[in-house]
Amino acid sequence: MAENNVITIGHTAKLNIVVFRNEPVLTFSMIDQAHVKSGETAKRSFSRNKKRFTEGKHYHLVPHAQAAELRPYGVEVPPRGLTLITKRGYLLLVKSFTDDLAWEVQEQLVDYYFEGQGSAEASGQDQPITIEQLQAIRAEMFNCSRYLKHRSASFTQTLYHQMKADLGYDKIEHMPRSQFEDAIQWIKRYQPICHQVYGMSCHIEREFMRRIKEQDYEEMVDVPQGILESYQPKVLMAL
Repeated sequence: MAENNVITIGHTAKLNIVVFRNEPVLTFSMIDQAHVKSGETAKRSFSRNKKRFTEGKHYHLVPHAQAAELRPYGVEVPPRGLTLITKRGYLLLVKSFTDDLAWEVQEQLVDYYFEGQGSAEASGQDQPITIEQLQAIRAEMFNCSRYLKHRSASFTQTLYHQMKADLGYDKIEHMPRSQFEDAIQWIKRYQPICHQVYGMSCHIEREFMRRIKEQDYEEMVDVPQGILESYQPKVLMAL
């Protein structure tokens, strides 16, 4: 039984290195997994540009009769056969992938998958944050905005944008694991003021509703200004 070499690529995608005819190859689903694509993106791209691909050079079509050759790698060959993409075929295929992540994943697949320079983890390269770390960042961010009701979406978007700018990353998913704690601490700095903003808005709403119930029209006009003035020093100090 062949020994599988598992490597981590891109967004923590774990891939077994599959070898066919003495060279590493990829299935369409493996390409989609590494590039975080859905809906058979790689397969559709291959089908649209199939005239540019040469069998034996860019891809191999494995018949079901040869399924036993790939089974040790955890790859099943369906009755209709299976297309395997070579290194040259992969580089041709991903020309249509124009997102930022594609450049990073392409480099890692060439270096660590096709050319066998070891996994990204073994090389000491700082990997992107894990799914668990990404969820933790989102949870802390939610703790900032969860009380702000209909304004939470734009509020969170502003916080995300500023955090990415301060830490130097265009996307949270591209952040290395080594900066996970920096991101958490960055968010926690803003949580106290977020909660104060929430308290201020709640206080204004309560005062406004109280005056409606008491039909106190004369004092109602002064409610927002008076309360904002009393809260402003606290907000400025928190900043």
